[in-house]
Parts: sequence; C-alpha cells; structure tokens
Amino acid sequence: MKFRELIFHIGLHKTGSTSIQNWLLKHRELLERKYDIYYPSFAANHSFHFNSWFHAPLPINHLNVQDGAFTPEAVAEANARRMQEFMREAEASTASRVLISAETLSQFHAENLQNLIEWAHTIAGRVRVVVFLRHPGEWLASLMQENLKGKRPVDDMSLIRRGLDSVVDSLDRWRELVGKDAFHLRDFREACESEAGLLGTFCSLAQISPEVTKEAGPLVRSNESLSAEGATVLAVINARPDITIHDWTSLSAYKRMVQMCREIKGHRFTVPETFMQKVPVAFKSGVDRLKADYGIEYDLENYDTPGHGLSTLTSETAESLAKLIVRIANSSHAEEITREKARTTQLREEKKALKLALQHAQTEGERSLVLKLVNPLLKFERSIHKRIKRIHGDR
Repeated sequence: MKFRELIFHIGLHKTGSTSIQNWLLKHRELLERKYDIYYPSFAANHSFHFNSWFHAPLPINHLNVQDGAFTPEAVAEANARRMQEFMREAEASTASRVLISAETLSQFHAENLQNLIEWAHTIAGRVRVVVFLRHPGEWLASLMQENLKGKRPVDDMSLIRRGLDSVVDSLDRWRELVGKDAFHLRDFREACESEAGLLGTFCSLAQISPEVTKEAGPLVRSNESLSAEGATVLAVINARPDITIHDWTSLSAYKRMVQMCREIKGHRFTVPETFMQKVPVAFKSGVDRLKADYGIEYDLENYDTPGHGLSTLTSETAESLAKLIVRIANSSHAEEITREKARTTQLREEKKALKLALQHAQTEGERSLVLKLVNPLLKFERSIHKRIKRIHGDR
C-alpha cells in the first residue's frame, strides 16, 4: 500500500473545479516537496483518465481516439498502458497522500463507483472526498452559459428536468462508501465569500496547510462568465448560419469570438424569469433532501431576482457588435495563420541552404559549424508547426 491517504475532489460541475485543478497542477512540485501531497501530472483534470479506467462499458473518449483505440480490446490495452505510467509515477513520489481531481466521478453509477473505491483502497489506507455544491439558480445560469458557448440552445428546458435528486443520489453513494466522517461537502458561494476563499476552503477540507496559498498564490479564474450583454451578443453570433465550429479552424476562430464577448462588461447574467418560475417545483425534492441529510439549505422562492438574461441590448446594438466581433476574429485568425505559414516557408529555404552547405563542407570543423546552425533551426521549425496546430485548434 503506497499512500496513507487518497483524497478525491469530485466537483461538482460548475463549482470552480477547473481553476482548482490548474492551480494544483501548476504547483504540484511544491505540494509534494513541502506539503506531502502527490498530484498526478498526466492532466490538470483527471476526469478522462479515471472515466476511461473505471467506467463500464469502456468509453471511447478523446484519450483513446488519440491512441487510435476504437475497439474494446484496444481501449483496454491503452488503459493498461496509461495506468502503468501513472503507477510508476506514483511509486516514485515521496508524498504519503495522493490527491485526484475529477468532477466526472460525481456521476459514476453504483457499480463503477464501487470498483473505483476498491481500487483506491489498494493504494491508500484511507479515502476521503471533497465536493462543492452550488445553489440551483447559480448552477442553471452557469449551465446556460456553457450551452451558449457550445452553440447549444440557451433555453434548453431539459436543464430544468434534470432536477437535483440525481445529484443527491450521487452524493449519497459516495458518502455511504467512504463514510460520513470522510465525506466533506460545502456550498460553493459560501466558500467563495469566506475569508479563506474557495482555494483556502478547498485546502482546509483536503487538510493541506493554509501556508501553501501564501506561498503558491491565488487561483486564476477559468471559464469566466459572460455578462448579460456579452451573452446577448454571443447568442446573435450563434444564430448566424455562416458561423460553424465543425472543423478545428473555425473552432479556433469561434473561441476568439467567445473571448471577445467575455470582455463585454455589463450586468450579471442570471437565470431568466421563465426558468426561475419552474425551479421551485423541479428542485424542491432535492433541496429538501440536502437540508435534511447534509445541512445545506437553499431558498428557491426568494432567490436573487432573476437577471437580465439575454435582453439588455437592443437587437440593433447586439447585431452590430456581433458583426464587428466576427470580422475581427476571422481577420485576426487568418492573419496569424498567414504569418506562421510564411515563417515555415522561410525556414524551409534556410534548411535547403544549410543542407547544401553541409554537402560542400570540406573539413570536420566546417561540418560541425553547419550542424550547430541546423539543430536549432529544426527545433524552431517544430515549434512553428506546433503553433500552427494550436491556431487551428488541433489537439
């Protein structure tokens, strides 16, 4: 048994998980050296790896696609290889505690979760869980924005039909398997507004010294929300038939458009009133269970006044801003690709000249001098190709 303790951070979704994960990965060496925490290096978000390892049936996710694994046998082989790499790194760690952050684990069904916990006990003597939960109104607003940024309907009523009961069912499964004393659930807003903040609260629940936040610095916010005005403009962009995100190039340009919409300041985006009218009925059962079983109380009737949604700009203003953003994003995208391709062409010519010089080199000293120029040029060429792939959104 390698570790004294394994800590699972399981989200929930839309509770700052990405920011926490990026912070943990960035400071993983400090956490291991001074705070006795091993955070696996294979990703900031461990969701895809653990979902692939412990989800049945075996999923064909992007990790397996990258490996060319499209059959159950190939997926199993890829999973085994990645698990071996993970365990080799874990064995080399000097820490006595390991921290896994993967919000998709909160959605595991009973059998998959049982398999995960059984595995956890093979590498650690104790298992604990840290999880944050968000008020249904805030959670819906965040999901609506996620839909908007993914070019999905912002007014998808299936968000309401999800309710909270399935979430509470998942929390119950986790608490039953790890034990009440090892299950730590906190309200997201309460954590953010506390003196310690979200990061300090997380470290406290994970029993990491608060000194780490002073030494490593604060969280960098990820997936920042759009203002109501920014959301309005993005909704107009999404409605344009000429905007597509089906290929990597257009996806990269679309990401630029989303980022520009994020920079539009204005009112806080909240759930439209048509949605909030349905929330008390849809979420009442789950909210009652949270209060009774976990001591977390949410007021659905007197929640923050439903906000501006997508109605704070006139249609003419939103349309003009949308056209401007599309033009700027596409122009900037095309210019960057053109610049990088021009660099690649220049590098190709320089390589030809250096190869010719190498062929004509008469002495070992001359060849050595040419090679000193060739190697950095090849390295620079590889970096150019990586940048072009990044511009296209290729992963």
